[in-house]
Amino acid sequence: MRALLPLITLQEERSTVNSLFDLVSRGSTVLNPMIAGAFILFMELYVLFAVSMACFILTFLKLKKINVSEFKTSDRKSLRKGCESLAQFFTWAKNDSMMRLLFPSTFMVVFFYTWTWQVGLLLALHELTQNGEEYYTFLQGIFGAVVVIANIVIPIVFKHFSIKTYAYASLLWGIGMLGFGLFYNVPGFIFSITIVGLSVPFAGLARVYILQHYVPESMHGRGFSANAVLLYASNTLSLLLIGYLASYVEIASLMLISAVLMLLSSFCLIVIITIKRPKVRRSDAI
Repeated sequence: MRALLPLITLQEERSTVNSLFDLVSRGSTVLNPMIAGAFILFMELYVLFAVSMACFILTFLKLKKINVSEFKTSDRKSLRKGCESLAQFFTWAKNDSMMRLLFPSTFMVVFFYTWTWQVGLLLALHELTQNGEEYYTFLQGIFGAVVVIANIVIPIVFKHFSIKTYAYASLLWGIGMLGFGLFYNVPGFIFSITIVGLSVPFAGLARVYILQHYVPESMHGRGFSANAVLLYASNTLSLLLIGYLASYVEIASLMLISAVLMLLSSFCLIVIITIKRPKVRRSDAI
């Protein structure tokens, strides 16, 4: 869907549309458990599946009505061709100064963020309170509310993004994560989550805008696929490696170390951008 948006929107609308897309995606993620729970509580389970199927069919029919001009090739689609396309994109990205900054920085920031957010916070709440799951749900609700507000405000303030915007958003993200290890209490977590809730959509929208704007249109699909591969690889490695260290290192220390390294990677990106501005190069299709 991210690769489709540039084909159906104007460039000046890109920031607003990306933000609206995030708003709908995150809103549906928050509302989905409540709606599904209501169906299970008041109706039969098969009704939930029937409604889900109807939603998928309706989505398919709506998407089918969108007319776009796509780059088509005569190559047969296969898993091998998909892997080759991704490899070709990474080869192109390796020679592009903008992508050489964006992708490694994204990997590092997400790597040091994932474990703290998905596992460390819940473990810390179990350690600090008697009702860890309830507090975790409450904090996730605060995060969701802040993200929704951020997605409404950001496109009003920012119409365009750059790699420098992404770098400062990542730095703000790291500052928010630093609060988890420094404060290590529930009020401190609320403060940190507020900052993270503002910076996560900020950095995410900046990264999406850069991919949409600087990657050639014929490679948009491969670009967003490569971005997804990078994010999932970073998530997986974070949970494996930092999760393993959690058996030997205190949770607060792991949170603090991860946040410091996250800040360091963001600061290095800012220094590199300041010293040597990346050249914007639009390559032809591979």
